[in-house]
Amino acid sequence: MSLNHQGWISFARLCKAEFELCDFKEELLDKCNGHEDVAWVIFRHNRNQSLKWMNSKIPALGNKTPSSFIDNKLDSLKKILLSFPS
Repeated sequence: MSLNHQGWISFARLCKAEFELCDFKEELLDKCNGHEDVAWVIFRHNRNQSLKWMNSKIPALGNKTPSSFIDNKLDSLKKILLSFPS
């Protein structure tokens, strides 16, 4: 299943306002290699646990860390994030 890029963009924009509440924006953006849209969604779902989540082994990611998906499997990470309950 391929990523619906327009759906992702719409969803990420909905998460952007909540990112203003993040006290560790720069660190999370760094973990996301500057992908602001990904940082917005990760913060929306994980709040203060976002940095910890980025380094946790996630079963839906084949027990790999979200950080390991940032560089070469970004669409896979986005699909997982889209599947999280709102």
